[in-house]
Amino acid sequence: MLSDDLVEIEMLQTGHNGYACLPNTVNQVTESVRQEPRMPVINGEVSYEGIGGTCWQDVQRLMFWTCMLCGAAGHTYGANGLWQMSTEQEPYGPSPHGMTWGHATWKTAAALAGSREVGIGRRILERYEWWRLEPTPDLITPRWSARNYMEPYAATIPGQCHIIYFASPWGVVNVKLDRNERYLAKFVNPATGEENDLGVVSCGEDGTWSSPAWRPIFHDLVLILENDGISNSASPA
Repeated sequence: MLSDDLVEIEMLQTGHNGYACLPNTVNQVTESVRQEPRMPVINGEVSYEGIGGTCWQDVQRLMFWTCMLCGAAGHTYGANGLWQMSTEQEPYGPSPHGMTWGHATWKTAAALAGSREVGIGRRILERYEWWRLEPTPDLITPRWSARNYMEPYAATIPGQCHIIYFASPWGVVNVKLDRNERYLAKFVNPATGEENDLGVVSCGEDGTWSSPAWRPIFHDLVLILENDGISNSASPA
């Protein structure tokens, strides 16, 4: 058995059956992040794009955002056809068990939309000190749970922003906010990076702010609440 002091990173493989492997993916990431001694957790293999004729870009966005907001230190994208490095002249063919995983060439796989959209997710996070992201599922209601893994996910960069991912293309969340802070709110399309400004928001008397029911597009969505640096408790000039 490998000693803990010889391991510096935990890399997971959480399944290749698309939406059906979301519960196992979220459970493995959250459990691994909580383990001691703490170490970086990366989902190194999950639902390669195109595998089984499915797991397209919507699944790639889902896995990226749920893993990152559950505390992963990074994410690995994979595509069926790319991992085999298949070419038209030299297809990978059947694996040792006798079944082929697909016939896409590496050139086809390299051009799939999911890699671009995971890259957009990376660029969204890189605007912030993303390595300080802390899972804060109880910041919001409703939130994901073992009863429904498609409810929203939340993480926080202390003093900087809250990031919320809507896995489903509808719904409203109530967000617990600091009464002394104001936030710049925006929806971000995880497939394109397009932003919709929601203006300056702050919590109500009950300590929460409710996201609008309006959506700019009917699919998964990212909501970002940035601290605007102006305190609600500041005395007027």
